[in-house]
Amino acid sequence: MFSWIKRIAAPVAAIALLAVAAPTRATPVQFYTVGVFSGTSAGGGSTSIATSINPIAGNNFSQQTTVTVDNTTGDGLISSLRFDNSSQVNGADFIYQVNTGPRNVPFGQFVVTSTDFNPDDFNGIAFTLFFFLQQPTGGTGQLAASLTGTLFYDGGPVGSTLKLDFVDPPIVYVPDAATGVKFEITGVDSSGKMTISGGNQGRTTSLDGSISVPLPGVATAGLSMFGGLGGLTGLVAIRRRWLGVA
Repeated sequence: MFSWIKRIAAPVAAIALLAVAAPTRATPVQFYTVGVFSGTSAGGGSTSIATSINPIAGNNFSQQTTVTVDNTTGDGLISSLRFDNSSQVNGADFIYQVNTGPRNVPFGQFVVTSTDFNPDDFNGIAFTLFFFLQQPTGGTGQLAASLTGTLFYDGGPVGSTLKLDFVDPPIVYVPDAATGVKFEITGVDSSGKMTISGGNQGRTTSLDGSISVPLPGVATAGLSMFGGLGGLTGLVAIRRRWLGVA
């Protein structure tokens, strides 16, 4: 009675497999970041923040921002830390082709810019990373989201370490988790903290991250292959023709 089901089982299974295996086109993702230091050092002394911006074609721009702490306690020397945004690191108008992700990308970098670098000088200074999404949102370059962390001194048995404590988990979605681009800071430990290398002037620490896009639906290819089958209605019509029913 149901022999007609067996006759169409193989073609339907083949269509389903082709739909799943259908190649997906990469989604172009273009963005840039902006880093902002704020607040003052909990260790005392004076804190100054300077920012340099160089416009790039469109809404994009490269940016460098430096926080300097002149601490009169301890050794009394100046400590400076600079952040270079993604455009400064990656170049202008860089576009990533993302299938689904995650794809590893640098969100910027921290650079030691003084010969003296005391991690405790930066205790309590906040750092906010802003994301500006240009594609696939039409290239508006409007503020999409931000992640905030706090610099702190982690004194250990082997010496001093400067760390940046981000909100945990350090993830944002633009515009939302269901349909948007996922930005995640990956260069952190399990509690959302990253280590910034100190020591010699010019020491660089990359702010590593990843971007992902939603998994595309696989039904479209399969539905197009069905053509005139029209889902259940089409299957019923095929059965009627095989049975010779008008």
